This record gives sequence, structure tokens and C-alpha cells, in this order.
Amino acid sequence: MDILIVEDASRDSEALIRRLPGHNWRIARTRDEAAAELMLDAPDLVVCDLRIPSENGGVPHTDHGLAVFDDVRARWPGVPVRILSGHGDIDMVDERLRLAGGMAGHIKKDNVDQLISYTKELAAEQTALAAIELDWVGPELLLEKHDRRLIQKYACAREAGVVRVRELTEGKSGAITLALTLIEGPASASQAVVKLNDRAEILDEHSRYTAHIADRIAIGAYTPVSECITSYAGARAGLFYRLADGFEANLFDLVREDPEKAAAVVEKIAAATKAWRQVAEPKQITVACVRRMLVRDEVRLGLLEEAPWSTDELEALEIRANVCRQHGDLHGENVLVNSDLQPMLIDYGRSGSATASLDAITLEMSAVLHPAADLGLNEWLDNGRAEQWPDLDTYVVDCPIEPFIRACRAWAEQVAVAKREVVATGYAYALRQLRYPDDVDTQLAATLSLGAARALNRSFGNAP
Repeated sequence: MDILIVEDASRDSEALIRRLPGHNWRIARTRDEAAAELMLDAPDLVVCDLRIPSENGGVPHTDHGLAVFDDVRARWPGVPVRILSGHGDIDMVDERLRLAGGMAGHIKKDNVDQLISYTKELAAEQTALAAIELDWVGPELLLEKHDRRLIQKYACAREAGVVRVRELTEGKSGAITLALTLIEGPASASQAVVKLNDRAEILDEHSRYTAHIADRIAIGAYTPVSECITSYAGARAGLFYRLADGFEANLFDLVREDPEKAAAVVEKIAAATKAWRQVAEPKQITVACVRRMLVRDEVRLGLLEEAPWSTDELEALEIRANVCRQHGDLHGENVLVNSDLQPMLIDYGRSGSATASLDAITLEMSAVLHPAADLGLNEWLDNGRAEQWPDLDTYVVDCPIEPFIRACRAWAEQVAVAKREVVATGYAYALRQLRYPDDVDTQLAATLSLGAARALNRSFGNAP
């Protein structure tokens, strides 16, 4: 176990190390040394004397120990902290300890046996977690230790000794989505999906799930939250969802195998999410408002060199649009499908208010833009085909997945106020993809966005 001890008295730190052999000890004697250590990596435990100097030769003061405590909580909120204090000092940290919950506590300096006991219990727990095997199905991801630990904590709480792991999607922002099967325990063959990401992102997704997903679309079309784990994982966290058996494929897989069946799944997704749109009301909004739902103003400014068609004149155009809850990132990897062609929506990190046609447009465009789609569509999209995207009949000529494309567009046009909403949403979604040059064919995304922008201008009688 990796332990950072922040203590200016060498005899005290050395005595503790002697009583707890076999760990990787990192020693800091001042506030500044502790800050430097915390910048390197997350320890498994921080033990901090409250009265330490700010720097070598400085005067010890409780403010410096509190600063270390605050640094740990800000940088590595999932790391446990134990403050060593004298009899009169603990009142200063009571509120901090309360806010940190079970991840922080204090131990009086004359009760070091309590610290020894706590450290041994923590080490035993981590040893037990490390013994849980992650058995990969398909290519193995090199998970960092905190991501592994989150999966192992979930399995340990369910007394499973082995977890079968299959990658579902690896996001562009450090997020990883995995399918889990717990085996060798009372929860044998229990299925789950886990989203691993930075703690703030996971907590945000959890709040979006509560606000926009749970009990707001058809039961069975989404994965119920099982547990959100944030402890003992540095700055990472995991959101675990219960997954019904049989959802082994995603919608990209089905599009590749049978576009007609994929089209049928699109219709089922539209039906399952109908409740979101029942409260939608037509609004008069600008194209800029549609775009802001996907691309912030400052991001758009950074894309103008690549997207000169994104003019202020275009964005000032006013359209009628339905605005309601949307999944927000409904690409083909975020729709799991079982053998009965029932869809299951996963990954709710972008759920929120948007145009009613966003999910349908996202699903359609992800087939040509998402790096995991791999549908062999390059030949079809040659010769300026992508610029014809707003004109569906022209766009799908010779398209290998025409039924799927038509099903997505029919859904979009059914839920939108009119065609301008669909085209404005397509303009904004394709524009957003320019942010990911390492993953997306940005030339294709640019052509799709340009075609939509020109169609919008023409619909207002403006020059394309």
C-alpha cells in the first residue's frame, strides 16, 4: 500500500514506519513537500500531522496541516485521510471531517494504536480487492489501478471472486464504459454496465440520470443505477447500472449485420422515449441556440477557421423547434440490443434539454462519423454526397444502410416542428464533431455541417 505521511518530527514518522512494515512510504515534512508529493500521484492513504511548517525552517502551525488536508480533498477526493492531532486542535477540522464523510477522520497523537489498526484494516481490504480477478472478453484495456479497484469493490460487495469484463465504449474525455458479469459468488452471472470517469463527471452523470432518465422513459429501455462508488479511488469514480441478460451487441453491430432490423430498433427507441416529447412545446429560437445545446460559444470561436460557414448571420436565423429531454449522446455504441431486437440505452453523461430531433440525428450521423461504426461507407459518401444530407432522397442513393438512415430521419422529422429544426440540429451535431480530429473524419463532418448550413440559408431565401 502506498502511504503518504506528512510529519515534521522524524522520530514519529520513523516509529510509525517500523510498526507498519511492507508498505511504500512517502515522507513529507512540510506543507510544500506534501503538495509536491500529491501532484505526483494519488497515495492509498494520507496520514497528516496537523501542526507542520509550511517549508523547511518554518514555524509549525495548524493552518499548514489544514492546507494539506484541503489539497488532498480537492486533488484526490477518493483518498482516505487521517489527521494526527493534539487534544486541543480537533475542533478546527470538525466541519471538514463532516463534509468528507467516511473518507477522513482524526486520531489523537497519543493513540497511535488506533492508526495502526486502521491502516492494517485498509491494507487487508485492498489485498482482498486485488485478489478479485478481472477476466477480459476480447481486447484487454490497461486500466489504471483506481479503475480496477472500483470494479473490484463492486464485485467484492457482491461476494464475486471473478468479473468477466467486456469493453463497450471508450469515450473521448477519459470515460470508459464496460459490461461486467459477476461470477463465482452469490451474485453469480449478475450483469452490469459500469461507467468509469473522473469523479466530477460521474457525479454529474448520476444527477442527469436522476433528473432525465429514471422513470421518465419506458421501463426496460434504460439501465437502472445499482451503485455509485467514489471512495478509495483517487479522483476517479464508477457508476454501476444493472443490465438484463442478453444485451451482448450494440446497434452498430446490428446495422452492419442487417440494416432492416436496425431500422426496426430505431422505431422502438422512438416509442420508448415518447414520454420525453409529450411535454415539448414549440419555441421560437435562433440557430445559435440550437448550436449552444451542443457546442459552447467559446468552442465555436475556436472552430471558425475550419468552419467558416458558421457565420453570425446563419446563427441569427430564427426557427421553430421542439425542446425537451434528450439522451444527448445516442450513438450506436450507446444502444445495446438483445436477440429480440429490444433496445437498451446506456451512458447518460450528456442527458438534458435539447431539440426533440437531436437523438435521432445523433443516431443517424454516428453511423458515418463515429470511429466505432466501421460500416464501410466511404465509397458511398464520395463525390460530395455528404453535402446532400438535408435532401434525404438524394443523400441515400446507393446507400448500403438506407433503411437505417431513413428510419432515423423519419423519427427526426416526426418529432421536430418542421424541417428547419432537423437541419439546424444536423448543422450543430456535425459541427461538434470537428472538436475530435483524432477520432472523427473531420472533413466528412465539415461537409455534413456545411450542407446543412447551406440548406438553412436557402430555406430563408438567402444565398447558400
